[in-house]
Amino acid sequence: MNSRVIPLAEAPYYGLPEASAEHPFSQVEWIFEQRLSRVPSRDGKDNYRYALNFYLKFLQETNGTLPFALKEHWDSLALLRFRTWLLTQGKQDSTQFGSHTLNGIVSAVRQVMTEAVVLELAATHDIIAVSMPPAHRDTDKHDPYSNDELAGILEAVKEDLQYTNAVLAGYKRTD
Repeated sequence: MNSRVIPLAEAPYYGLPEASAEHPFSQVEWIFEQRLSRVPSRDGKDNYRYALNFYLKFLQETNGTLPFALKEHWDSLALLRFRTWLLTQGKQDSTQFGSHTLNGIVSAVRQVMTEAVVLELAATHDIIAVSMPPAHRDTDKHDPYSNDELAGILEAVKEDLQYTNAVLAGYKRTD
């Protein structure tokens, strides 16, 4: 488990809600909330909420509104099915995920599923940890300027640089 997560207290886990027609994904929301409640940073909490939103969308598209019980559906291939669905999302609509975003979503879901396995709330004793491609920078926003762009910038500030260099050189006696 992640070292930035507050240690697990077992008492809250005795109250796993029942999945029903009115709240079909209550168990998924509950286990995510348990994990989220022990993450100290706001950004960490946001990561789990973001991952939960995608996981709920996945469940709605693949399971409809049927009650979803962790003990019945979170088997060893659950994470693989989610990852496969997630990778197709950027291709189906105009949403393009960055590689860091994809890895973060899958990582958060993996941690929640692993926690469910540890607590014996899943249908398996092991979730297959899927691999993701290494994260990389997806834009050239922070790339250095091209030579032509750099020459234009230097030309624009040339006079200011000459003046600054003259001031830095200090007073020179001319006799």
